[in-house]
Amino acid sequence: FVVYKPSRYSYTLDHATEHNNKMLKHHPLVKELLRAHEHNIHCIEKVQKTLTDLGIKFIIKSRTEVLPTDITDHFVISVGGDGTLLDTS
Repeated sequence: FVVYKPSRYSYTLDHATEHNNKMLKHHPLVKELLRAHEHNIHCIEKVQKTLTDLGIKFIIKSRTEVLPTDITDHFVISVGGDGTLLDTS
Protein backbone atom coordinates (compact mmCIF):
# COMPACT_ATOMS: atom_id res chain seq x y z
CA PHE A 1 0.00 0.00 0.00
CA VAL A 2 1.52 3.33 -1.06
CA VAL A 3 0.40 6.55 0.58
CA TYR A 4 1.55 9.86 -0.82
CA LYS A 5 1.24 13.50 0.04
CA PRO A 6 -0.27 15.63 -2.72
CA SER A 7 1.92 18.62 -3.49
CA ARG A 8 0.98 22.07 -2.27
CA TYR A 9 0.89 23.12 -5.94
CA SER A 10 -1.73 20.52 -6.88
CA TYR A 11 -3.70 21.22 -3.71
CA THR A 12 -3.71 24.95 -4.49
CA LEU A 13 -4.85 24.40 -8.06
CA ASP A 14 -7.54 21.94 -7.00
CA HIS A 15 -9.01 24.33 -4.45
CA ALA A 16 -8.65 27.67 -6.23
CA THR A 17 -11.26 29.36 -8.34
CA GLU A 18 -10.61 29.91 -12.04
CA HIS A 19 -9.79 33.57 -11.34
CA ASN A 20 -7.35 32.62 -8.58
CA ASN A 21 -5.69 30.01 -10.83
CA LYS A 22 -4.94 32.70 -13.40
CA MET A 23 -3.49 34.95 -10.70
CA LEU A 24 -1.44 32.12 -9.20
CA LYS A 25 0.35 31.45 -12.47
CA HIS A 26 1.95 34.90 -12.18
CA HIS A 27 2.75 34.77 -8.47
CA PRO A 28 6.50 34.68 -7.67
CA LEU A 29 6.15 31.63 -5.40
CA VAL A 30 4.62 29.50 -8.15
CA LYS A 31 8.04 28.66 -9.61
CA GLU A 32 9.14 27.14 -6.30
CA LEU A 33 5.80 25.37 -5.80
CA LEU A 34 6.03 23.92 -9.29
CA ARG A 35 9.60 22.71 -8.68
CA ALA A 36 8.52 20.98 -5.47
CA HIS A 37 5.46 19.54 -7.27
CA GLU A 38 7.63 18.06 -10.01
CA HIS A 39 9.94 16.53 -7.39
CA ASN A 40 6.93 15.06 -5.59
CA ILE A 41 5.58 13.52 -8.80
CA HIS A 42 9.04 12.13 -9.64
CA CYS A 43 9.29 10.43 -6.23
CA ILE A 44 5.82 8.89 -6.53
CA GLU A 45 6.55 7.65 -10.05
CA LYS A 46 9.88 6.17 -8.95
CA VAL A 47 8.21 4.20 -6.15
CA GLN A 48 5.50 2.96 -8.55
CA LYS A 49 8.08 1.92 -11.16
CA THR A 50 10.25 0.12 -8.62
CA LEU A 51 7.33 -1.85 -7.21
CA THR A 52 6.06 -2.68 -10.71
CA ASP A 53 9.54 -3.78 -11.84
CA LEU A 54 9.74 -6.06 -8.80
CA GLY A 55 6.34 -7.55 -9.63
CA ILE A 56 4.78 -6.25 -6.44
CA LYS A 57 1.08 -5.47 -6.63
CA PHE A 58 0.12 -2.31 -4.82
CA ILE A 59 -2.63 0.19 -4.19
CA ILE A 60 -1.77 3.89 -4.18
CA LYS A 61 -3.78 6.62 -2.51
CA SER A 62 -3.34 10.18 -1.40
CA ARG A 63 -3.10 10.50 2.36
CA THR A 64 -6.39 12.41 2.28
CA GLU A 65 -8.13 9.40 0.70
CA VAL A 66 -6.87 6.69 3.06
CA LEU A 67 -9.42 5.03 5.33
CA PRO A 68 -8.46 2.99 8.42
CA THR A 69 -9.82 -0.13 6.70
CA ASP A 70 -7.43 0.38 3.76
CA ILE A 71 -4.30 -0.52 5.70
CA THR A 72 -5.32 -3.16 8.22
CA ASP A 73 -3.08 -5.89 6.82
CA HIS A 74 -0.83 -4.15 4.31
CA PHE A 75 2.79 -3.16 4.24
CA VAL A 76 2.76 0.64 3.88
CA ILE A 77 5.17 2.83 1.96
CA SER A 78 4.82 6.50 2.79
CA VAL A 79 5.91 9.01 0.14
CA GLY A 80 5.96 12.39 1.84
CA GLY A 81 7.14 13.73 5.12
CA ASP A 82 6.43 13.19 8.78
CA GLY A 83 2.82 14.31 8.40
CA THR A 84 2.10 11.68 5.75
CA LEU A 85 3.57 8.96 7.95
CA LEU A 86 1.69 10.16 11.03
CA ASP A 87 -1.63 10.55 9.15
CA THR A 88 -1.27 7.00 7.85
CA SER A 89 -0.43 5.52 11.24
